[in-house]
Amino acid sequence: MKKICAMLLAALMLLTACSAEPYSSAAPDSTALTGASDMTEDPAVTESETEEPTTEAPPKNEIIIWTVGGEEDRTKTICEYCLGKPQQTVPVPEGGWTVTVKSVPAEELIRRMQGTAEPGISESEAESTAEAAESVPESAVGGAVEGAAEGAADLPDAGEMPDLFFFSSDDLEMLKVYGLLSKVPDKTADEISRKMVPSAVKAAGGEDGLYAYPAALDHVPLLYYDKSVVSDVSDLASVIRQCGEAGRCFYVGSDTASFPSAVFLSCGLTYETVLQSDGRVKQVNCDYYTEKGLTAAKLIRSLMSMDAFRTTEGSPVLAFSFDNDKAGAMIAASYQTVELRGILGDDFAVAALPPILDGETAIAGTSYGTFTMIGVMPNDDEDKLQVCHTLAAELVSNSAQRARYDANGTIPVRTAMLTENLLADNEAASALVAQMPYVLRKTEVSENYDEAMDSFTDKLLAGGADMKTAKLQQLLDELSAFLMADVPKAQE
Repeated sequence: MKKICAMLLAALMLLTACSAEPYSSAAPDSTALTGASDMTEDPAVTESETEEPTTEAPPKNEIIIWTVGGEEDRTKTICEYCLGKPQQTVPVPEGGWTVTVKSVPAEELIRRMQGTAEPGISESEAESTAEAAESVPESAVGGAVEGAAEGAADLPDAGEMPDLFFFSSDDLEMLKVYGLLSKVPDKTADEISRKMVPSAVKAAGGEDGLYAYPAALDHVPLLYYDKSVVSDVSDLASVIRQCGEAGRCFYVGSDTASFPSAVFLSCGLTYETVLQSDGRVKQVNCDYYTEKGLTAAKLIRSLMSMDAFRTTEGSPVLAFSFDNDKAGAMIAASYQTVELRGILGDDFAVAALPPILDGETAIAGTSYGTFTMIGVMPNDDEDKLQVCHTLAAELVSNSAQRARYDANGTIPVRTAMLTENLLADNEAASALVAQMPYVLRKTEVSENYDEAMDSFTDKLLAGGADMKTAKLQQLLDELSAFLMADVPKAQE
């Protein structure tokens, strides 16, 4: 279309130069689009032929919100109530604000941005990149160019993008990298830090401040067990031992990489990734090789060597047979509570992750988990940006979090809300709240993380209980060096 337009304009200029009427080289003023210009009066070239069709911009006073399924009506009601408060001091455009709520997963934002060559490039730039990709032989096209070609036709119109959106805390760093989160104003961030549980606050930002509004605890790993088998949940080794004594099994809810990772985390060790501008892992910071790493490695070997210990791939509910290999206890995600209650029956019980005993010292069962967050899209319209931050704060207020809990049991993250009355007769909710102080936001891992952790675990268990400390240290050094140094190779 651009090439056709260019050809038509060139022909027009040539005809004009040859005519009796002189052609002005001055840039047309604002009347050019209303028919006042000599150019638009020429019947040979209509306005539609000289301009690309454009998508009508959304109304300036419309606020678009992407929320999770089932939250549409509640979200709209809360926002409209907030905007209608007599004492509300938010800017109001002519005609007032309107709120449009859609059920769209926030991952859609990331998917669309990953379809471009670089985060945040314009649609015209993406089109140029796609055209370049089409001129390159298929065998020579790399992944980044292929992604750009796919994304060029998939970029959203302005009217499709949200001003405010719900998302999973797992995606916070990725959303930051793509420039899709407006920083929480300092005054509001200070209030959030004072009134919400520390783990949720930490999951909402970093050293330079908060980039999201914590709305709820989504899901974390919990301990599920049969009370006729397990009576003591004071530490993890005791739980596994009781399962073995009853001829039952203890399961962890995913492949072998997850359990040692959780033990490393519980021992205070760090695995952190730094993302580059295209969202891929650029750098890994890992201290598994330290003295704490030795402690963790010994605990991993001790626990995973117990007779009842089992690991499974995928969902713990679906990955093994209760008839042939019956479980006495398992670690599984909190969103599977209903399924597990149905399987374990009348003796079902659930608790926070038991601590791990290092000699006589109890180490808290720290885990990765997911919080529901609310993000505000950056906006050049300062009035709209201010209103969106006001609405986000209202959507994580005491009343809004209580409404979600009453509707679907979603656990609030405001400290004042976590009372005994709220949690009465709700064993799963009590377990979630007990686990909450020990929850960290999940982050991206390098491409070969699971493979490296599996290899480490296999060697660790194969060495047996008599493995020398020097050999143990060697395995940790090799694991840490691989995780930190192999990232550039994986990204080439």
